Amino acid sequence: ILDFGDPGVAWSKIRWKGKQPAGTQIRVRTRTGNTPSPDKFLERSITGKFLPVDFEDYQKEFVVAPDQVKRAVDTDNWSFWSAAYDFASGERDVEAPTAATWTDGTPLLSPGPSRYLQLEIVLLATHDQTPRLDELSLLFSEVPAAEEVIGEIWPIEVDSFEPHLFTYVVKPTLSEGNGGFDRLEIFTGGPVDPENEIHSVRVGGEGIDLIGQFRPQKTLNDDGIIISFDPLRDPQQDNEKRIEVEFSARVLRFGTEFSGWVYDSSEPDLRQSVNPGNATVRFVGDVLTVRTPTGGDLLERLEIRPRAFTPNGDGINDEVAISFDIRDLTQARPVEVQIWALDGRRVRQLAPAVSASGHFTRRWDGRDDVGRLAPPGVYLAQVELESDEGRKRATGVVRVAY
Repeated sequence: ILDFGDPGVAWSKIRWKGKQPAGTQIRVRTRTGNTPSPDKFLERSITGKFLPVDFEDYQKEFVVAPDQVKRAVDTDNWSFWSAAYDFASGERDVEAPTAATWTDGTPLLSPGPSRYLQLEIVLLATHDQTPRLDELSLLFSEVPAAEEVIGEIWPIEVDSFEPHLFTYVVKPTLSEGNGGFDRLEIFTGGPVDPENEIHSVRVGGEGIDLIGQFRPQKTLNDDGIIISFDPLRDPQQDNEKRIEVEFSARVLRFGTEFSGWVYDSSEPDLRQSVNPGNATVRFVGDVLTVRTPTGGDLLERLEIRPRAFTPNGDGINDEVAISFDIRDLTQARPVEVQIWALDGRRVRQLAPAVSASGHFTRRWDGRDDVGRLAPPGVYLAQVELESDEGRKRATGVVRVAY
């Protein structure tokens, strides 16, 4: 258990450097709390109920009557273990100077502010390969943006995988000494068009201008949105001033969490997480997760636009976009997009990728694997996903014309 000495530590990012050979795995999880131990110790009273005792009394009773005591996670003061971090997302950019801005790493999933943090690192080897973790770093701030930031999303259940309208509400608790913030980042799990799919933003009940100064932006990885507004810093005027964002998005994995972070635009790396809770009495969910229908195909909604294109270099209709959805994957899996001629010859393999659930687009410029323009005709675009259930395929038709 790492003691950072101050209950106001706001966790931002985590990153590491190491090796994970094929077949091996490194699982990193975190949890945070505000007491020296994540456990609470209980002893059975004369009424039969288990009541809290200190650790010394628990140890003494455990020696003589272990069935009269028990230990449990102190959920009032500690978070549960986070989901395992994606190893590739948290890898350090070894080419960046150590003191450089954190352009790498992945958001720390455990809530804050808090004083204590605990790491769990599990290394899974094969019979001849072993993973290795060389270093691990944490990015945090000792001046939190707010005393607490809670949020919730509505609705918390959808009946299809089509775009749905969501309302995301954030309520900050501000006190003296907090740094304040003027940005809210929401993880949407896939692309959201800021101009057409963010319908409104209200701060303190008043709508803000989304055309000029406060134009929303996409995140760098195109998996979320960034909302701008006037700084919230004054505990007297801005405390519990709610931020409400209405946007449309697809939910492609059951239990997708719309994580959120607030930060000051002058220090974009120091971000404070939005914790799920009762941010408004209008909604009863008090969560940031959304449930979807169960069942169905992992690979869905293959779309090819345009159906016919003319890759002649005139800048008009020179590429075809191959879009598809991947559903209900909790870990990234290999995905291949290939172009085939009708006689069974592979014409082009687009850059392979490793992807989890989300909406994806690959583009074909009409050239084969060696850079020659494909002859006019009909071709097949095939998407293949490697999953625990075997290879999943989806195929569509594309036409090349000159």
